[in-house]
Amino acid sequence: MKRVTLMLLLSAALATSIVFLVRPGAQASPDVTITVDSTADTNTRNNRLTLREAIMLATGGLHISELTEEECDQVSGTWWVSHPQPLCHTNDESFIYSPETVVFHPFVFPPASPATIALSDELPSLDTGDDTVDASAAGVAVQGGGWDAFNCFVVESDNNAIKRLVIHNCRNGVLVRGRNNTVAGNYIGTNASGDADANDTGIGIDSGDENVIDRNVISGNDVGVSISGGEGNIVAGNYIGTDATGTAALPNRYGVRISGGADNNAIGGTTAGMGNLIAYSDYQGVTVASAGTTGNTIRGNSIHSNDLDGIRNWDGGNTELAPPAITGFGSVMGTACPNCTIDVYSDEEDEGRVYEGSTTANGSGNWTFDGSPEGPNVTATATDADGNTSEFSAPAAVPEATPTPSPTPSPTPTPTPSPTPGATPTPPAGPTRTLVWSPGWHNATWSGASTPAEAFACAAGKYAAAYRYVDGGLERYFPDRPDISNMGPLSPYDAFLILITQPVTCVMPVTAASGASRTLEWGVGWNNAGWSGADATAPEQAFACADGSYAAAYCYVAGGLERYFPGRSDISNMGPLNKYDTFLILVTAPVTCAMPIGP
Repeated sequence: MKRVTLMLLLSAALATSIVFLVRPGAQASPDVTITVDSTADTNTRNNRLTLREAIMLATGGLHISELTEEECDQVSGTWWVSHPQPLCHTNDESFIYSPETVVFHPFVFPPASPATIALSDELPSLDTGDDTVDASAAGVAVQGGGWDAFNCFVVESDNNAIKRLVIHNCRNGVLVRGRNNTVAGNYIGTNASGDADANDTGIGIDSGDENVIDRNVISGNDVGVSISGGEGNIVAGNYIGTDATGTAALPNRYGVRISGGADNNAIGGTTAGMGNLIAYSDYQGVTVASAGTTGNTIRGNSIHSNDLDGIRNWDGGNTELAPPAITGFGSVMGTACPNCTIDVYSDEEDEGRVYEGSTTANGSGNWTFDGSPEGPNVTATATDADGNTSEFSAPAAVPEATPTPSPTPSPTPTPTPSPTPGATPTPPAGPTRTLVWSPGWHNATWSGASTPAEAFACAAGKYAAAYRYVDGGLERYFPDRPDISNMGPLSPYDAFLILITQPVTCVMPVTAASGASRTLEWGVGWNNAGWSGADATAPEQAFACADGSYAAAYCYVAGGLERYFPGRSDISNMGPLNKYDTFLILVTAPVTCAMPIGP
């Protein structure tokens, strides 16, 4: 069997975080941008362009010469001529074979309040290649006619992209049969509010090769992702079976199903940002079925709380590679297939909620993992040289540490609640505060005073990068890469983003600040800062100094986002701010804020 080398060039995770907050204007193709300005699903000459008409223009089912003047205005690179015959013109003789990008007018499709396009039938297939449907600058929901009615999007050619749509109530939300296509940043079967209106299959790959399914929320469907035939496809960074925060259950019946001779596909990966969250499935999290469906690699994911197996190989799927066995602790040790790669996980039950790292079995099949899994149970998978990944091993409980006797009885301290992973906790009273970071991007504030190397020393070996906003730009710090690092010393209340690659607990010093306030000068655009006033401060009070000069603010909580829009309580959900909470604020006119420093 041919072994395909899988490579995924993901955008930097920081850029992903910013895109999630600041929906950028759609990037026009170098050739043609087609703007949808109607929620209808028609093909009639009524001075408005529908999604159906836009795709027809991109693929040759509709020619620009048939458009009205108002419709012509929505297609870049064209112009209207009134005499001698009213007609829309273009200089591009190969119009339908040029890269076209379909975008959506934000006045018709407001970003904060998505408008719905209710389809009457399957949309025209993307069958000419190099086309994009991109709702990054708008709010767009595409609704089908029911699970058994029709597919919504069908991709029959190569190098196309479907981006940042809500797609639901379809047979297949997106059905891909081509090569090198991307489905990224969409809500498939649910929406940003967590309301499920599912598809039969969220995203289906039918004998397509080297396609990328990247950073979607795929939940509430019968099957989240189906790969039937094809090779070299990559499913990375998705939430499958949860809401957009990754915390609430929105189950698929099956999370990911691979069958029909599909081979050499990758579900997740061990590079930061590639792992999927696959949880709460009614059946299996990942299923690999049938002989010839082999070489499918399942690594670095968070797989947990599925009703049946986290990973199930059956009927010859992935050669039914035997899972490893865990035989002891000190270092975690066990046996597996000789020379196989062993991935180690922690879980409350028998799956793999937290990826801990990897090691390699020797020629006799013995392996040792030197990390310290958090438990309470540890599981492992094996991946052989052909890329087949096993099911999870039987779980082994992490032994409780033996307490060291103290010669003098010590008073029992008052327990301190553990902070929620992914959140920026409120600092306890005293000289330090404790941060618990799981893999991924975290937004926090520095409360000591030191160089970046010292500030992030507690995460040494477990983080890849840190960024800080300064004067509308970014400073960056990469461990052991001074040649590309430019971050200066951090001061109290400086805010930063840090990319964690392994779970870590940081104890951060708390340095008292002088004076009763600090002055912040915010320019137009996004500004990153830390709240320094008293705990439990209402957002409208915290941002009162910028009244009339800001449009939105966001705060990271429990791996997700809370938002505040002045005068729009109906779409705001930000809770009270506590000291050291960080936020992003979109400033519309320069403003100077005197922020109080809380006790």
